[in-house]
Amino acid sequence: MTTKKIIGFLKNKNTVTALASILIVIVLVLGYNIRVNQATTPVQIPYANTIIEPRTLIDETMIDYMSIPTAAIKGRIYRNRGEIVGRYTKDNVLIPLGSFFYVDALTDSEGNVEKELYEKIEKNQTLNYITVDMLSSYSNSVVPGNYIDIYAYVQDDNKNKIAKLLENIKVIAVRTSSGLNVFESSTEARTPFVVYFGLPYEQDMLLKKIHAINSWGAGISGQAQQEEGAINTAMTNITLYPVPTNVGFNTKSKDKIKVTIASEEMVRIIDDRAEDITTPDDKTGLSGTDVKTEEKKEDKDTTTDKEDKKDVLDDLFGTDKGTSEEE
Repeated sequence: MTTKKIIGFLKNKNTVTALASILIVIVLVLGYNIRVNQATTPVQIPYANTIIEPRTLIDETMIDYMSIPTAAIKGRIYRNRGEIVGRYTKDNVLIPLGSFFYVDALTDSEGNVEKELYEKIEKNQTLNYITVDMLSSYSNSVVPGNYIDIYAYVQDDNKNKIAKLLENIKVIAVRTSSGLNVFESSTEARTPFVVYFGLPYEQDMLLKKIHAINSWGAGISGQAQQEEGAINTAMTNITLYPVPTNVGFNTKSKDKIKVTIASEEMVRIIDDRAEDITTPDDKTGLSGTDVKTEEKKEDKDTTTDKEDKKDVLDDLFGTDKGTSEEE
């Protein structure tokens, strides 16, 4: 075949199309084989050879290696033992036996563990809490990451009143009375004592008023409560209950879930109670101004009594100031 015929053959559209198709097939086959080899080539990945509890310092004895295909690796995981040893598991993370070490599960230092409680609240929110027990937490059904509503119970005008106070509160942590994370242990049953969450300013101040009211009531001794005219703290305290909801389960992540106040009547009751707060030593219910007035009155009465006694002595013995000076 002459050069002229070869050039004519290559200029044929059908020939060019056929050659291009063959070249594309070769490239696809080579690329597929390369990708398959990369995906099936085993790599050594560190994993936990024991259950690692939250807030635990990781050492060499807790780590082994396993060989897995590259395609089986999902998520951001550590691939080197040196990146893991000396780090701590976060306070809300338990690493199961056989699990890889994920980047989001570890923290650099033990000091950062407690800071995470504050880091979880949203911008312009303040950390707050309510106390619970096994019953009021629905047998540990109040779980970090889920949402709750808060109901308030109070006695007002000799009537028992209960109402939803706050809505759409995201739980940050649930701790025991000693500060341990309720859900961090797989071997120890722990009783919930306090539920932490973040609140915007208005709702945060409302809950702080309730804490102040209840603390003031607790400061009055049992003996004082039995005295005539003493304040009945059962009539002043406000009890809070968490109620788990399904908010967040059917909400798209881009949607903003806002904390709202649900009962204006309960807000009025709380504000009225907060205005009546006195110091723990004041068992009569007097306000701070009234207490000072009462103290001044007592001082004045004492001074008057002393002056009366002096006048009586002067009349009996005739020892007034003027007589003494003449003698």
